[in-house]
Amino acid sequence: MTQYQNTFFTPGRKNGHVVYEWKFKPGAERAIQQRISDIAVIVGRQKHLYNEVA
Repeated sequence: MTQYQNTFFTPGRKNGHVVYEWKFKPGAERAIQQRISDIAVIVGRQKHLYNEVA
């Protein structure tokens, strides 16, 4: 399991060691949005990523 998963998610549906669904921990979705706000535009539930072109 990665640091990202440990920090922001808990396992949802799973079968043994195979996880089929990850659920946000409380406040995790907002924390992720704040961390990527300089590279992404978030519109409702859709997320559009933009790379900065120099």
